[in-house]
Amino acid sequence: MRDRKRKSRKFTKFLFLLFVAGVCWIAYQWRHSLLDLWAKSSENAYDKAIYAAARKHNVDPLFIKAVIYRETRFQPNTRGGAGEVGLMQIIPNKAVADWAIAHDVKVPCDGVLFKPQVNIDIGTWYLKQGLKRWRRYKYYRELALCQYNAGGSWAKKWAPPQTDDAVIDRITINSTKQYVKNIIKKYNNYRARLKK
Repeated sequence: MRDRKRKSRKFTKFLFLLFVAGVCWIAYQWRHSLLDLWAKSSENAYDKAIYAAARKHNVDPLFIKAVIYRETRFQPNTRGGAGEVGLMQIIPNKAVADWAIAHDVKVPCDGVLFKPQVNIDIGTWYLKQGLKRWRRYKYYRELALCQYNAGGSWAKKWAPPQTDDAVIDRITINSTKQYVKNIIKKYNNYRARLKK
């Protein structure tokens, strides 16, 4: 009798754990779908700030939007694992510090950096530095994204010997390669949607 109760409890625990694992698996599978739904509903929420930064720094607003989509799916209060903050996931002691030096100001506190207008302005300024640096290359956007994601020294390693050569296959960090591919794809989708 005790043996049967013990087996029954074990089986009940097993079923419960199986149920929990199933719920976790479904939640994991739906996570990206839910983020995509959130992104679609928020996709135009920051257009005013995006277009202002685009005009100020002479960067295609659809390119900025594609970066924001990839970085945070338009969730302004996102904080990354390496200290990145806000919509464009700018890093206070890197991109923001460079921006502060260039503008002869102090590095703003994190609370200010989470403000969409500030975050998009600084992120776009930083993105523009890469676009300017690699402007001689046919695939300058890809190199600018490499710099934005992995840093200038990596982008320099991945820059092709000929300015007309492709970049994607030269990227040796898989996460950066996927990052660049995803943003370029989203950027092209935005451009195609605009033409309709």
